[in-house]
Amino acid sequence: MLLDSRPREGNPPEAKHPPDMDDERPRVLIVDDTPENIFMLSATLKHNYALTVATNGLEALARAAQTPHPDLILLDVCMPDMDGYSVCQTLKKTPGLANIPVVFLTGLSNTEEERAGLAAGAVDYITKPFHPELVKARINNHIELKRHRDNLEQEVQRRSQELVQATLARKMLENDLRLALKLQLSLLPPARYRSAQPGGCDIATVLRPARAIGGDFYDYLHLGPHKVLFTLGDVSDKGVASALFMVRVVTLLHWLAPTSSHPSELLESLNNALCLDNDAGMFVTLGCGLADLEKGEIFYASGGHEEPILVTPGQPALQLSVEGGPALGLYEDSKFPAHRWTLKRGQSLVLLSDGVTEANDAAAREFGHERLVESLGFLQDCNPAAVVAACLQAVEGFTAGAELSDDLTLLTIQPATSKRFHWDIACKLEALSEFTQSLHRSLIDSGCSEECLHDLDLVTEELLVNTIRYGYPNGNEQASIEVSLWADAYHVHLVLRDNGIAFNPLEAEEREEDKVGGWGIPLIKTLMSQFDYQRISETNEITVVRQEREI
Repeated sequence: MLLDSRPREGNPPEAKHPPDMDDERPRVLIVDDTPENIFMLSATLKHNYALTVATNGLEALARAAQTPHPDLILLDVCMPDMDGYSVCQTLKKTPGLANIPVVFLTGLSNTEEERAGLAAGAVDYITKPFHPELVKARINNHIELKRHRDNLEQEVQRRSQELVQATLARKMLENDLRLALKLQLSLLPPARYRSAQPGGCDIATVLRPARAIGGDFYDYLHLGPHKVLFTLGDVSDKGVASALFMVRVVTLLHWLAPTSSHPSELLESLNNALCLDNDAGMFVTLGCGLADLEKGEIFYASGGHEEPILVTPGQPALQLSVEGGPALGLYEDSKFPAHRWTLKRGQSLVLLSDGVTEANDAAAREFGHERLVESLGFLQDCNPAAVVAACLQAVEGFTAGAELSDDLTLLTIQPATSKRFHWDIACKLEALSEFTQSLHRSLIDSGCSEECLHDLDLVTEELLVNTIRYGYPNGNEQASIEVSLWADAYHVHLVLRDNGIAFNPLEAEEREEDKVGGWGIPLIKTLMSQFDYQRISETNEITVVRQEREI
């Protein structure tokens, strides 16, 4: 049956006011200035929809703005004052109302009118006279479309809120982890330590966690004027739990170290302490050394850890064979065999975690021990910073930017091993040959370079010959010259003492023969880093220092 526009008996339904807020039916706003059309549409839709009516454009905008907003608007095109196109355009520009679907009601039926209505923002057209079933079908379709669109928008909004909350939570966690890493690293000593004093040492380290926080650590501390304990450990697993276990290990190390005379004894005590209340079954592999800085001796013990590497200037690196005990924290009363090595002047010892050898490239190949040892061979300068840099360069070149699969940690130590020698030389030129040979052997034993040996040979010959020839004008039959040599990883110190006449070479005028041959005082000043003289009581004391490398 067609609904036409002829007058009908009776009044249209009362729908001037918004529907009940508790009415869960879809809401439809009918906008038409003809009562008959309102009557017919209301009679068709009243059973399935909550209806609201407006008779002009301004009233329609006011009704649409009331909450709850309508789910669909049936809008007459031809109305006085403000036609349907203008109402639709206003709705589409109003926040909160722009998404309400608008269906135009019109008695006009031409393509141009439909085009104009769709351009204004309408979703459909219903032409007069109305067909009840067609009206119901079209309105139901658009209501369903809006319901699905609203559900989709709500889901998108819900997911967006969840994403924002998850992002905020992740950022908070990342900030907490960065702070945790900073606090974790603050428990460790500085990454670089250097001391040029007698009995000092040079230490360089690097620690790169694979995650925000990790279980690797290094540590070193003085246990006396000339003894340094150094360790490198790798805690089982990664993340927060391993970081907390690492704190426990470091704390116990500092507590137990002063009471232990050897690394093997320290690891036994540390292992038994870690086995207590260790229900989680966590453990740590640990390499531990005690350096005697005067003698260059290293006492070492290992608990399931990577074997250390000995690096020598100009020679292949050597992976030291170590018989170790088990990882610490697993078995009470475990034993950790002791090892002892003597480092020569200029040698360094490298401790590492398995994150170095197990670093992967893009093809999942491991860096491996062979590449590591090769990368540390034939270094001209084996100071710890250079050794660490060479290792990192090799690993980074191999991995080519691939992410670390495990924490990467290195500790390199070089004792400022000092060698001391002393001679009493008869004040005779014929005694110099035997002394020179002995000096050469001592300098070679100290690890001095060929250049250093040559320079010191020239300097000592110049000083000794001058003393023998000019220091004793009244005869030197009973006189002797005292020579002391002290060499560490950085310097060679040479001190000459005699009781001849007072003579300060630093104040002496330059001789013509010095200018011609290039010998004498200018030679010493050129070859040595330091040249000092002092008169102590009746003794002349000359000190020369040759610096082999920067501190």
